[in-house]
Amino acid sequence: MPDPKLDQVMLDVKKAAEVSKGATADLTEQLKNAEALKDIFSSIDSTQRKMLATELEMDEALSRSKKSVSETKDALDKVPSVLKAAQAIQEKTGKSYQDALETLKKAAEETKKHTAANKALL
Repeated sequence: MPDPKLDQVMLDVKKAAEVSKGATADLTEQLKNAEALKDIFSSIDSTQRKMLATELEMDEALSRSKKSVSETKDALDKVPSVLKAAQAIQEKTGKSYQDALETLKKAAEETKKHTAANKALL
């Protein structure tokens, strides 16, 4: 004859097993979701790092461009003075324009050397 308590225990065990299976399925689904979120956040983090590196590279390139523009502007500002000086040398020495530019170039190099030597004395 079947024991009603034993039958009840068996039913309780079966229900607990079903609940356990459901809980396991829920936990497995939550784990998959957590792993997917982790991958998404890792991807976002990696993208942010790449964007930051790109931003830094762009900032450096902009700084170099600004410096280059400034140096070019400074050089262009000196052109009229160089032309006048070369013309004056040409008139006083009777040399060709090219020779006058060479003389001016040598004078500029000597001036740089003397300036460097004077700075070294300070």
